[in-house]
Amino acid sequence: MKNSIILASIIVFILGCSVRALPIIINFPYPIGYDSINYYLPLIYQFHSNGYDWNTLFPIYLLVVYFLSNTFWLDPYLAFNIINTLMYGALGVSFLFLFSKTFRMPPYYSIWSCVFLLLQLSLLRISWDLHRDILSIILFNVTVLIIGYSYRKNRSVTSRVKLYFLILVLSLLSVFTDRMYAILLIISSLIFALIRRYRYLFIINLLFIVLFVFYAISEDNVTFLSMQSDIVQTLFNSDYGKNSIPEIDLAVLFVTLNGVLIPFFVIGFVDQVKRLTYLIIPLLISISFSFIWLVVPNYEYLVPERWIILSSMFISVFAAYGLYLLPGYFRHNQNRQLLYYGCMIGFILYGIGFLVAPNGVITNLPSYFNSYTGFVFPLSMSMNSMEIPQNRDVINIIQWLNEQTPEDSYVIGTIHWRGWFQLFLNPSHKYLYSEAILENIIPKSSDLANPPNSTSYLENTQNLLCVRDTQSHLAKSPIYLIDVDQQHFEKNPKIVLHRFGKLNIYNASNMICNK
Repeated sequence: MKNSIILASIIVFILGCSVRALPIIINFPYPIGYDSINYYLPLIYQFHSNGYDWNTLFPIYLLVVYFLSNTFWLDPYLAFNIINTLMYGALGVSFLFLFSKTFRMPPYYSIWSCVFLLLQLSLLRISWDLHRDILSIILFNVTVLIIGYSYRKNRSVTSRVKLYFLILVLSLLSVFTDRMYAILLIISSLIFALIRRYRYLFIINLLFIVLFVFYAISEDNVTFLSMQSDIVQTLFNSDYGKNSIPEIDLAVLFVTLNGVLIPFFVIGFVDQVKRLTYLIIPLLISISFSFIWLVVPNYEYLVPERWIILSSMFISVFAAYGLYLLPGYFRHNQNRQLLYYGCMIGFILYGIGFLVAPNGVITNLPSYFNSYTGFVFPLSMSMNSMEIPQNRDVINIIQWLNEQTPEDSYVIGTIHWRGWFQLFLNPSHKYLYSEAILENIIPKSSDLANPPNSTSYLENTQNLLCVRDTQSHLAKSPIYLIDVDQQHFEKNPKIVLHRFGKLNIYNASNMICNK
């Protein structure tokens, strides 16, 4: 049995690494994932140049990448891709042990369940650019396994104390990896301890909750708990409303992610709820937060879109177990095997479509309803903050600006490109991103004789970038605009300085500073 688990772990690790490496290889040298280019890579290169800093949103993940890069003298981008690949393999192994220990599945079927899970849309979406979440899920799974291991029979007091201490350490690491997963881990463990009457586990989690809330209120500037306003007002007072995601979009995302899983999920859930295993609790919590928009007016503070993706992962776990149980409902062995492997292969092909399809090719339900789900779910994994073929164009634009424009120039573009410019633009240049600025300085027609009316956003931009005299506004430094629409200034091509693909560089000094 021990040898079979070791062999299964090796197989699942290799499969998990292969799944995550495939879109990296297909799109290399360009990164995949929106947050990859806009958050992770700029921070990683910053740490590589200036040394590690704990004062970040996700220090543990960045520390892992920083350690690999510095230890083996790897380029930070290469270390970033290696860590993400290895973590997905490790994630598969953590689920392998959950299936074999918690769900008591044989190693052979545990391997198939892991393949099923690693190719589910929810986990692929998380691995696309929520890299710290993958690390958090690994910590979550390991903690669940340790909790189950610590309460086996014939466990000595000394052994249990060591395991409790390890649970405390893992909870602490989880907090500094991702706050949302840490909250889920701690609350789930507390409820589980109450239900099972595990006194010491309850005390550990209660203590940790007190410390976490104190930290969130006094030091943390990430969660809504750290806001100066009252929590109740923040969530229910209309003055604090900031919902940018409509309720219908959240509902469509949940249905399209989970609709095909529900029959198998029900079978697995009904079986496990009788045994009241640990995973039942985080499943119910994550589903509850997925629909928090039904009762909380200012629901965006609670990020229901992330809870939907997380709940879909838990639903997928129970669906994999339900698929394992499904053949037991049929008498004939041949029908059992045909049903199991037929469903399994169908789900695997469904996930591979999202994994390898070029951007724009629709292979799954969330992508088909992209007008509703596009706020959080990409059409495929082959994109980042833009389509992969446009990556070379934006790099060419930045290179042109570095070589052809004077120092201290201002560059205005969309917020979605901020990571590219932070990584590659000369430090002497300043990149400004504001969709409001773009909307006000780009004419609504090609008639430049009637420029758009000045608004507060444009006036603020003028105050920042222009020097007033009695005649006109004069630019402090040259101002350049990056835009994707070639039709805006077609009657005045002189202000188009250069074009790369669909991206244009405009001389925007007169547009902004002269009336």
